[in-house]
Amino acid sequence: MSLKPKTRHEVDRHARRGSALMSVVLGALCLSSGSAGAGNCLSHPDQFRLQGDTVYWSMVLAAGAECLQGLRGRTMLIDNVSLVESPKAGIVTLQGPSFRYVAGPGAGQDSFKLAIRGTSQRMQGMSIINVDVTAR
Repeated sequence: MSLKPKTRHEVDRHARRGSALMSVVLGALCLSSGSAGAGNCLSHPDQFRLQGDTVYWSMVLAAGAECLQGLRGRTMLIDNVSLVESPKAGIVTLQGPSFRYVAGPGAGQDSFKLAIRGTSQRMQGMSIINVDVTAR
């Protein structure tokens, strides 16, 4: 019995199996890293509109864990994201139109504030996002 694929169909089938296996391995690594993927650490965040609005977000994550959250909207072009108020226990890193929050090593409450500037539906504006964090 030969282990090498002989036809184009067999090559494609082996490639798909390898790709599926790689997806499973990468997914397991992501789950075991202690980080929360985008959207997993925030529960139903209110959408900001870049119209001088302020929204309030809450996130819950394990002590020492991290959350990566994108800020893009469908009709928005984000020009700038800035940290207006730093967290006291964790660390916020701004990365393009997203942020990464890493909770401190202990359980407790934390918060930070972001300012978003950009264009929505051809009108320039800004929004403030207040984020409350519960680390468990």
